[in-house]
Amino acid sequence: MKLIGNMWLIYVLLGYSTIGLCSTTCQDTLTSIRHLLLRDHETTFDGEWGSSNYSAPPGKRGAVGPPGPAGPKGDQGACSCDLGEITKQLQELKDLRDSIKRSPGMCYMGISTGKIKTTQLSASSVFPNPACLVSQGTLNSGSSWCSATNNGNQWLQVDFFAPKTIFGVVTRGRGDADQWVTSYRVLYGASVNSLRYYAEKGGPKVFVGNTDRNTVVENFFISPIVARYVRIQPLAYHGHITMRIEMRQC
Repeated sequence: MKLIGNMWLIYVLLGYSTIGLCSTTCQDTLTSIRHLLLRDHETTFDGEWGSSNYSAPPGKRGAVGPPGPAGPKGDQGACSCDLGEITKQLQELKDLRDSIKRSPGMCYMGISTGKIKTTQLSASSVFPNPACLVSQGTLNSGSSWCSATNNGNQWLQVDFFAPKTIFGVVTRGRGDADQWVTSYRVLYGASVNSLRYYAEKGGPKVFVGNTDRNTVVENFFISPIVARYVRIQPLAYHGHITMRIEMRQC
């Protein structure tokens, strides 16, 4: 997303502005942050910052004269960044980021909207009931995917057709029955033959799942993963192994 790219760019700009570069770098940093934040809000910046005044365009540029002699080298200047202004801009960026995270569906990959087709979903097994098909495994389905049997070998998987950056997993229980997955692991990879567990602290991470039919539970990775295939492997369940899923791209 463009917004996420702008966030990373602002963090880079802030990093460069605090490592002892000249004062023009500090000013350029603030100007760049303002520009990016205004662009994300679809606002046009007109005139000087904090003012509605602006000057007329300059006249026609005259001919360039010959260069003058080089002057003596001056003393090394000191960086005089306005740290208060940088802190203010950074807080505005954080508030914007938090607002996006709180917006339902803003960062979803598209399993629940149809951008990711239900034909891109697959499962280890399917309970013989029309309400339990793999296509029912999307987050906004009225039912859910249901496994044929309840054991540790069941899974629900999405194929993005190409490597994608994924920030987390979103799950719900079955919408028409008291059935849900209470814990699960995540596998991912470039092919179904190279899947590996998402790990933290030296071992496969066990994620906390759902506690009812419809509450949306979001789990984030410490660092985003890059994968074509993402597979959710239920470990524990209530009533029966059933899931509705989505993935986060920010």
